[in-house]
Amino acid sequence: MISIYDWLNKTAHKITSFVSDKYYDVTFTSAESLDERSGWVSEFCSRVSHKLVSVEYNPDLVKLKLGDSIYNLADIASIPVLKGKYLLDATSLALPEILQLFRIFDMKKVDFDVLYVQPTGYREHVSTDVSDSKVFDLSDDGHGLQLIPPFVGTTADSQIFVCLGFEGHRLGTLIHCEEYITDKTFCLIGVPAFKSGWENITLSNNSEQLSKLLGYNKFGIRYAGANDPISTYESINKVYCSLSYERKILCLVPIGTKPATIAAAQFAINNKNVIVAFDFVRKKKNRTEGSDIVHIWKFKVD
Repeated sequence: MISIYDWLNKTAHKITSFVSDKYYDVTFTSAESLDERSGWVSEFCSRVSHKLVSVEYNPDLVKLKLGDSIYNLADIASIPVLKGKYLLDATSLALPEILQLFRIFDMKKVDFDVLYVQPTGYREHVSTDVSDSKVFDLSDDGHGLQLIPPFVGTTADSQIFVCLGFEGHRLGTLIHCEEYITDKTFCLIGVPAFKSGWENITLSNNSEQLSKLLGYNKFGIRYAGANDPISTYESINKVYCSLSYERKILCLVPIGTKPATIAAAQFAINNKNVIVAFDFVRKKKNRTEGSDIVHIWKFKVD
């Protein structure tokens, strides 16, 4: 069982006063640098950590790479984790890496912190097509939706909880996968958004897909703060509890904000009858602008 017990959030230029140099023994991060925010995160993590360890999940081989070592997911329990202070850089890592790291910390009963840096803005997609609702060009389609072991199962008896972001094509990927068509889909929208009005962008960019979804089945809208994994967790839990009476499982599809992804990963660790799917999009270079609010969530493992 993992839970958040403290939450520090400061602007990027103030956060350095609240985290001392070399406070963490190890920070788990990505070796990929996408934009100026990646540079800020890399510099910050290098300052506050004794050691940086790159993490990468391979969906083709279904293996996890930690530094120079590669592990089968079935062997995660054998990964040595000493007592110490650990930081997980959720800014650079995607759901599969975050989920597997949460598993490791949960198995080893080691507390940890999670870092996320909000961008000042996102790069807009320039188009001469007035019908083009893809306002932001943040990623390209990847492998398509895949379940993340060990959170796998049949989707036939499930209901889907999808966290929405600016990219309507990601919800489109879900809609066009026949195995993910269920009798009801819950769509989470980040309200309040990172910035006032951004929730309208989410609705606009997903409107076409939501209309199609309505034609396939029933769907419900849920709301939680875009940068608030605690309220997102509570929103997921309400749906989960209602499904237990129907003896259905919950399928989480976190394709929205990173704090929502953190909540989804945490929920999967803490609960049974939960499966998790991800679309493995390829993030584009220079997709964001600046570094705004920095969040550090402290997790306790019981």
